[in-house]
Amino acid sequence: MARRARAFDWTRTPLGAPAHWPANLRSALSLCLSSRFPILVWWGDDYRMIYNDAYIPFLGQGKHPDALGRSGEACWREIWPHIGPMLDSVMRTGVATWSDDEQYFFDRALPREEVYVTFTYGPIFAEDGRTVEGIFCPCTETTEKIVGARRMQTLSKLGVRARETLDVHDACTRLAAVLAENASDVAFAAIFRAAPGGLPLVPLAAAGVDAAAVRDALAGPLARAVESGAPVEIDLLACGVTMPGGAWPEPAPRARAIPLRWSGDAGAGAVVVLGASPRRPFNAAYASFQDLVAGHIETAIANAFAYEQERKRAEALAEIDRGKTAFFSNISHEFRTPLTLLLGPLEDACAHAGVPEPVREQLRIAHGNSARLLRLVNALLDFAQIEAGRLRATFRPTDLAALTRDIASRFRSTVERGGLAFEVDCPALPGPVHVDADLWEKIVSNLLSNAFKFTLHGSIRVSLRAGAARTVVFEVADTGVGIAPADRERLFERFYRVEGQGGRSMEGAGIGLALAKELVAAHGGTIEVASEPGRGSTFSVTLRTGAAHLPARHVASERAGPAHAPRPIAPPAPAAQRPPLHGGTATSAPAAAQAPQARGDHRFASTFGARILVADDNADMRHYLNSLLGGAYRVEAVADGARLLDAARRERPDLVLTDVMMPNLDGFAVRGALREDPRLREVPVILLSARAGEEARIAALDAGVDDYLVKPFSARELLARIGAVLERDRQIRERLVMQERLRLRTAQFETLVDVAPIGVFLLDAQLRFAEVNPVTRRTLDAVPDLVGRDFREVTRRVWRPAYAEQIIAVFEHTLATGEQFCATESAETRADTGRTEYYEWQVDRIVLSDGCHGLVCYFRDISAQVQARCRLQQADRQKDEFLAMLAHELRNPLAPVRHAIELLAAAPDDAALQARVTPILMRQTDILGRLVEDLLEVSRITRGLITLRRETVSLDSLAAQAADAVRPFIEQRRHALEVIGEAGLPVFVDPSRLVQCVVNLMNNAAKYTEPGGRVRVETFRRDAWAVLRVADNGRGIPQELLPHVFNLFVQGERTLDRREGGLGIGLSIVARLVDMHGGTVGVESAGAGRGACFEIALPLARPAAASTATAASAPGGSPELPPDRPPPAARRVLVVDDNVDAADALAALLSIEGHQVKVAYSALDALALAPSFEPSAILLDIGLPGMDGHEVARRLRAMPAGRDAQLVAVTGYGQAADRERALAAGFDAHLVKPVAMAQLQRLFGRDA
Repeated sequence: MARRARAFDWTRTPLGAPAHWPANLRSALSLCLSSRFPILVWWGDDYRMIYNDAYIPFLGQGKHPDALGRSGEACWREIWPHIGPMLDSVMRTGVATWSDDEQYFFDRALPREEVYVTFTYGPIFAEDGRTVEGIFCPCTETTEKIVGARRMQTLSKLGVRARETLDVHDACTRLAAVLAENASDVAFAAIFRAAPGGLPLVPLAAAGVDAAAVRDALAGPLARAVESGAPVEIDLLACGVTMPGGAWPEPAPRARAIPLRWSGDAGAGAVVVLGASPRRPFNAAYASFQDLVAGHIETAIANAFAYEQERKRAEALAEIDRGKTAFFSNISHEFRTPLTLLLGPLEDACAHAGVPEPVREQLRIAHGNSARLLRLVNALLDFAQIEAGRLRATFRPTDLAALTRDIASRFRSTVERGGLAFEVDCPALPGPVHVDADLWEKIVSNLLSNAFKFTLHGSIRVSLRAGAARTVVFEVADTGVGIAPADRERLFERFYRVEGQGGRSMEGAGIGLALAKELVAAHGGTIEVASEPGRGSTFSVTLRTGAAHLPARHVASERAGPAHAPRPIAPPAPAAQRPPLHGGTATSAPAAAQAPQARGDHRFASTFGARILVADDNADMRHYLNSLLGGAYRVEAVADGARLLDAARRERPDLVLTDVMMPNLDGFAVRGALREDPRLREVPVILLSARAGEEARIAALDAGVDDYLVKPFSARELLARIGAVLERDRQIRERLVMQERLRLRTAQFETLVDVAPIGVFLLDAQLRFAEVNPVTRRTLDAVPDLVGRDFREVTRRVWRPAYAEQIIAVFEHTLATGEQFCATESAETRADTGRTEYYEWQVDRIVLSDGCHGLVCYFRDISAQVQARCRLQQADRQKDEFLAMLAHELRNPLAPVRHAIELLAAAPDDAALQARVTPILMRQTDILGRLVEDLLEVSRITRGLITLRRETVSLDSLAAQAADAVRPFIEQRRHALEVIGEAGLPVFVDPSRLVQCVVNLMNNAAKYTEPGGRVRVETFRRDAWAVLRVADNGRGIPQELLPHVFNLFVQGERTLDRREGGLGIGLSIVARLVDMHGGTVGVESAGAGRGACFEIALPLARPAAASTATAASAPGGSPELPPDRPPPAARRVLVVDDNVDAADALAALLSIEGHQVKVAYSALDALALAPSFEPSAILLDIGLPGMDGHEVARRLRAMPAGRDAQLVAVTGYGQAADRERALAAGFDAHLVKPVAMAQLQRLFGRDA
């Protein structure tokens, strides 16, 4: 919009050309156009519109871009009656307005689109602060919030209503009423149910319309929705169908027919028609709202239908229960006949003398289990008779104590062989009790069998006593496992069993105690239990005496005699006659002598010899499984889950074969305990159970078992399943080993890739990122979540278009052809960061895990290396330029020196010539000395070896000192010098160093200004800073050189003769010294030929700041010498230097001064000459060949001739460390070449 506003011809509007717009309009537009928040500016009397990009959605495609510069009324004609007066009020009063979630109807996507807006009108005042010239309008559209909340409220109400109804028609009526409340979003609604064939549609409910009219008008779309099972869009206007628009006067423009899934009958269905609002655009959000409405309707119908079905199911279950009772009654009778035919022959066979003992043992097992099956059948028959009301009971007066003692006595041998004490306490009662002897036998037997089953240690006690209020109480008390409170409440429920209860066996159907309760109830009595876990149980049966409480038709008056004695019963098989249930296990090892069926399934011969743990609380089953499996496997059989876990932890089994129902731990608990043990987690488990059916099998497999076998099973099936499970386990373990090896190799590879200093990424066959390493993520950090992204998209986002297309073409070519591509050094500017980066990269085609081809790319960012190389090359160029410049600067003074020497050689006796030449030589050698000293000064400053002697001085006095020092040179250049400024600006500085800086700047100003120019030095205060400015009207500084003028060896363009001279280090010294003072230095120049202005800014010193100085002098310089004094007496001086010319020249000068001089050109010559010459002063060079000056000094000091001599180092090494090393070696002084004779004279005079 900013570009569009700039390009717009505003001269055609009352606003006129933008150049003449007032400042307040410009400010308002700056805020508007730069903001990402929707903002509109109204300007002028007719409210001309200027808006930003974020405001465009308010206008829509129909008004934008024509709205720019138009009057407000022309653009917003549909809402002007509302907003026009608001704008006029703000213009008139200057008071802002605020509107929150205001409803408007825009001519935008629809002729009258429902829109909600929050906005404010803020006045834009003229410069007088009173007149309003425009209005600033930030605004935001809240339509989605308002409409969304309205729809959410409707959905919430539908959810509540969906849970309140239990009838389909009532549910639809309630939901239609909710939809009618939101006519703004649901123009109309109708719900229909389809017949099993699809049509005709039956109206269930409607909102805002007649359901029959909708069905007739939209029969075709409704039929398509029901048949296809998918929503059908209906353009009502195109179909010529007029339907109400709900809350709006316009007709609904469209509707959707949405099919509903009807629970129950597969051929039935339903459909809902929802009309759309004529004032809201129909989009994905609107369709989603309609889908959610349909979902709530579907849920409500499903719930109501499910309730109806559940009621019908309950009625059917009641009928089934009645049929079940009749079935049990009939089937129990049918079971008795074959069981009788089984028991008789089995008993005869067991008694036959010619039957081998192993066979006899098998027959006994069969006979015992057949007898148990008969008892279960009898119990089921008793239940059937009780439920059918056909229990044939005859209650006779009976000596209940004698009857009870007789029944209990039959359990004594079994109980005592089980290791328990058995006590029967049934004294005679005062009178007979009316009971049915057969039913009383079943009551007593069930209670005693239950006590024996769940009592492993201690005793069982049977007692019968006369109770209070004409009652008798029969009790069976034991010291067994006890019963938990939660289980006691359900103990007498039919088929209820206490899970995980420890006992002699888990056999049983859960009907013994329930039958006892029913039989006691038939006697008009009650049964109760008192028990605590671990402390035993006591079952109490209370019967009333007399017969008044019994049905008269079932009461007999005669006493029970021999004819009414109870039938003999078969007590439970003695535990001693079975393999041990507790305290022992049965084991076997593979043996070739086993029966043929015990040799295993030879298809799985590789599994033979495996260790199998068997757990079953039935001793006969353990014995059978042991004999069946022992020929092929190492078998250990135990009686419960706890012992199985102990055996498994003692020696890890290869397979566990366990029954589901066992004491202590059942089969499922065993599976869970194995899973929790890391060492046993992978042991396969096969469950054995009498529970058949798909649900039982699925429950077992869900619990994590490997196989589930239903009793009864054949030996061949069991052996085949065991072999298959063991073989599968072996294959799984081998596969896990291979997978672990593969995982380790994969982890090693991933680690190598992750820690590699190069970038690596993998692309799939569609050129999507499959894997990336950390270097790749850092390189492409501007693109989040790389994995899964398209490589082309990322490349075009990161690199500039041309280069991106080149890369994409290379990758596509390699993917298509398999041809490797390598780029040794690729440089390109990134589009996302604007940086130029250098890379080495390589791309190869590889085969992915899915068999398709992919690409792997390796790359290395070499930007740092390339940049370092460039910097090295730049430094090398600067070095070459510096050496060339240094050579030039050194040759300049050397040329006149050489010429002067040649003149002296040509006329050695010409005194006038000597007088003229000598100053030339002095000046040029001074120039050479200054060049060397400047270089050393830079080195000292760079290495931080300069120590400042600070004191508080006024900045103007330092400027005056510098001006005095430079004035001769400025006058020589015929410049006008002006020094002005504020007096008394205190600064805490090293005066000599700061004067050095100012002199440097003034010298530069004089040097680079053509003769006759102007140099101005000014001091002044700026906030907390004292500023010194040096300005000239000379050559100026090119703009490209300004950022670098304070760098070392940087100079502007010079003339070929380099008459200005210099090494380009002066300004660098200035910058570093000023920085050491805590100040700043800057430069300004308008360009070549327009002069330059340098400024030094220093912190103002506190008035009370005390002067301070450090004791050290500038390192590397000459020592401070006392002022001139009369020439010293003649000395005996030994000059030692391997430079013959330097040694001879210095010796000649000393001789002229009257000293006696000897010269040595090597260390050995010096050591040989010293004893005979006995010098009083030795001038010794440090850099001698063979033996350096420090070692020579130490040896001279060791000689008598050198012990008291004045030892002076004369060297070109002038750093602080050099001076310290010289003093440590025994030197008295350290002088830096070239040495002035005056220095030597003062030194000799001081030590004379």
